Amino acid sequence: MLRFLSLGAVAAVAMAQNVDLTTRQNDLVARRQTDQSASVFELSQQVSTIMENLNNGVPNDIISRISTDTIARTIEVTNAQAVMEATLGAELDQVRADASTNAATASVAAAAGASAVAAMQTFMVQQTASMNAAMEAQTAATSTTLSRAMAAMDSTLGLQLTQAQSTATAQASGVTAAISSLNSTLTSSLASVRPIAGHGWRGGCSQRKNGGWNWMCFDRTTYDTAAPYFRKSSNTRFSSLRNVFLHINFFSIGTSCGWQYHFLYVNGAVWSSAHGHAFYSHWKDSHVIDTLKIPTGHWVGLQSHAACGHVAIHEYGSTGRWGNFALNWKGNY
Repeated sequence: MLRFLSLGAVAAVAMAQNVDLTTRQNDLVARRQTDQSASVFELSQQVSTIMENLNNGVPNDIISRISTDTIARTIEVTNAQAVMEATLGAELDQVRADASTNAATASVAAAAGASAVAAMQTFMVQQTASMNAAMEAQTAATSTTLSRAMAAMDSTLGLQLTQAQSTATAQASGVTAAISSLNSTLTSSLASVRPIAGHGWRGGCSQRKNGGWNWMCFDRTTYDTAAPYFRKSSNTRFSSLRNVFLHINFFSIGTSCGWQYHFLYVNGAVWSSAHGHAFYSHWKDSHVIDTLKIPTGHWVGLQSHAACGHVAIHEYGSTGRWGNFALNWKGNY
């Protein structure tokens, strides 16, 4: 009985060693190890059953049959292990061969890739050099063309400037000659032009005005060029035909037994006046000199006074030696 137990223990140890060996294989061995572990586990269960039967007093023939079966299974497991190890070894060799082949292929591919990259780099360097050379050649050609165009333009501009200066000089000479001719013509024309006469009136009254207030009359005329600015509208008044400035110059001698007066009226209002005191029968000069601003349509007249029936305004005579009245146009406003 102990012999059978020893054989069972030896078988168990052998199985354990076999399991330990198979666990160190690669992934392919692990797949086959699962089946062997299942067989060992089943064998262990049977051994346990045997030991239980022994403890329970099962007959020796059963033990003998179990031992015989156990030895047969051990031999079977050992043979299976040998076959499995041979198969795994072949598969491992195939894996190693495939790995070596793949490594060689990868190395060849890497070398080919590196060669292609080197060729591409060489091509890019050559293309860059070609492009740079083409650009330099184009730049040089463009610079040459531009320089020639600028030189031609400078030449053309210089010629045009010279022509323009020549033309301007000729034109300036012509203008100078034309101005000289015009000045000469104007000088000759102005020398032959008759001066324009002023616009005015001069004259007086043909009779003396004695005693009291009297309007000076204008029935004696030395000259009359008043138009078109003013005119004599009656024997005692002048009327403006424009908005004008008129200069007046009145002179007369008179006698009075006291004060003597002269008032110059513009449209009914006194503009200027003169007065003086004379002894009885003494002659005295009277003057009214002024510039009048007269609107269109307004009139001008002069009124005088002498006391005691004496002379207020002297007659004009032939030249206005002792009394006269003059109006002259000075401008418009």
